[in-house]
Parts: sequence; structure tokens; C-alpha cells
Amino acid sequence: KAFNLSAQSKVEIETKWDLVKIPQLLCKISGSQKKIQNTEILLEGSIPVVTQEKGNLIAGFVNDVEPIQDLPLIVFGDHSCKFKYVDFPFVRGADGTQLLKVDPNIIDPKYFYYILNVIKIRNSDKYERHFKYLAEEKIPLPPLAIQQKIVEECEVVDKILDSTLSQKYQLLQNIKNISDDMYGRYALKKLGLVCSSPQYGANESAIAGNFSTDYRYIRITDITSDGHLNDDFHTAKNIENKYILEDGDVLFARSGNTVGKTFLYKSSYGKAIYAGYLIRFKPLKEFLLPKFLEILTKGEVYKKWVANSQTGSSQPNINGQLYSSYLIPVPPLAEQEKIVQQIEALEAQIAQAQKVIDDAPQQKQAILQKYL
Repeated sequence: KAFNLSAQSKVEIETKWDLVKIPQLLCKISGSQKKIQNTEILLEGSIPVVTQEKGNLIAGFVNDVEPIQDLPLIVFGDHSCKFKYVDFPFVRGADGTQLLKVDPNIIDPKYFYYILNVIKIRNSDKYERHFKYLAEEKIPLPPLAIQQKIVEECEVVDKILDSTLSQKYQLLQNIKNISDDMYGRYALKKLGLVCSSPQYGANESAIAGNFSTDYRYIRITDITSDGHLNDDFHTAKNIENKYILEDGDVLFARSGNTVGKTFLYKSSYGKAIYAGYLIRFKPLKEFLLPKFLEILTKGEVYKKWVANSQTGSSQPNINGQLYSSYLIPVPPLAEQEKIVQQIEALEAQIAQAQKVIDDAPQQKQAILQKYL
């Protein structure tokens, strides 16, 4: 008796317990199963709304709606394949949410949630409805006492995870506050006066490449929300010298939903060129440290400027000339260095926190394997 896990790719484990198809464990939900449209979700209200989207458990609020109260339930994102354990009255989003309820006399709802989070759902990487695939899956059904031990140990991991997520959020907030504080402390200069002329990237198609030998072709989609590169390595057919990145180059996204996103290139990323929807600025070393420039784009002051400066209704855009006009604080280089060191110390703590966050799924998988 074996079943597949997804916390690590293509992991199959043997289990001594009976495997049961998921639909056989589900039972009828009593009372309201109310759905609301995304347009009805409020920032504040009396009743939480849970959607299929990844990220926060609560997407917003609503008022004057009969909530779902037959609890606890698991909300399954039919498109996102995201599971959310809900033990408070709520209303669900209308787009692609499925409600899963089990009999606690047969299976512990929290155990059900933990096991769902590690099974491999077919085609989970494709945009389609996945409940039909979930219904094909079988899960181990150990005695309730074993299920409860699994839950207890996984909840310890979750408690540490929640604490670490809060710590990471606060560290990121500290960086934003430091960034914003600069604008009120130092004289402002146009970005174009402390950098070389902005340069647009290459107009090339991305093709498969070899990480060890090829130049990476950096596109907007390769830059993560925290300013690093993802693992989606591509190169370009033609490599022109004028697009080759040098240590300390700062890239600004000029178009699309991620307009304003920035990336500080370091030689440790490996040799690379950059794509046409990115604009390169080279800080002039007598005025500006590259890392300091990156820091200035992490706060609310910069985000508000991006929101107010972008042009185009269907495709937001900020061109090189407009970026060059952006006013940034430019303290003496010695002061910039102190601020960079302060931020890098915070980023080191964030990296440690992220490791704890990244390891949590594997820790819970190990707990399941131990008992199953």
C-alpha cells in the first residue's frame, strides 16, 4: 500500500494502514454554504471571507450574510490546489472553492488537512479544475489515536512557523521604515543625475539554456517579490555585449503588472543579460552605492511614486526618462555604507527565517512518514 507525496517531488511511501478514497470520507454539510463574488469582499466587516487564493487565510470581510457554521471545514481551491483549514464562521469566495467536511469519529479533521497538504494532485501545475483529480486520491486511515499524535506534532511545527512568519513580516517592515525615513533626512536628487543614462534590455526570445555555460536571460518574471532570481533558467539566441550585466547594475521593470519592481544584479548570480521590459541604471560610484539604491525602492514612498507615475490604462508603464526624474535621497557615501550594513544585517535574519519557513513542509511530511 503506497501513496504519493508532493512536499518533495515524486516521493512515494509505503503505509501499513488502509488506504481510503477521499470521497468516501466526506460527509454532508449542514446549513449555509454561502458564496460571494470577489467584488463583494470588503477590507473591514463582521464576517471573514475565505477564498481559494494562495497567501492569507482570510481574504477580506462581508456583512449581513449568513455564514457557514458547520465546522471545522477545509476549503479546497479547485484551481489553486490550496487547502485551508477553517474553524470559525465564514463565507467563501465564489470562484473555485470546494468545501470538505469529514466525520470526526472516523478521521480527525486536522489530520485530514495535514495529509491533504502532502498528497500529489494530478495536473496541479495546470490551470483547470482539480477536484475531479482530488476525488481519485486515496489516503492512509490510521486509528484516531495515531491521527491525533500526528496532529499534535504537526501543530508544534505550525506554531513555530506562525512565529517565524510574524518575525519575517516585522523584519521586512523595518526595512520599509528605514527606506522611507531616508526621504525626510537627506537632500533629494534626480535618479538620472546619480546614475548613467538608462538602457533598455534586449528584444530576444527566451530559449532553454545550460546554467553552467550560458548567459542567463533575465526577464521580469524571473525576479521574485523579494528581489532575487527564481530557478527558471533561460538564455537567449543572441548575446550582445551591450546587454551584459555588471556587478552593481540595478534593473527597473518598465511595463506590466510588476512595473516598478527592482533587481540588484551581483556577479554571484552568474553571467547574464536582461530583457526589453527591464531598464538598467548604473549608479555612479562617486554618488551612490548600488545596494543603497535598491533599499530606496523597498518602502512605501517609492511604491506610491510608482502608482502615481505609471502611464497607460491597460498596460501600466514607466519609461527610462520618467524613472530618471525620480527624486531620491543621496547622503554621503559613508552614511550610505552604514545604512547598507544595517539592512544587510536585517536581510540575514530574514534569510534565516525563510529557511525555517521553507523547511516546515518537509518537517510535517517527516512526521507523517514516521506514523504512517
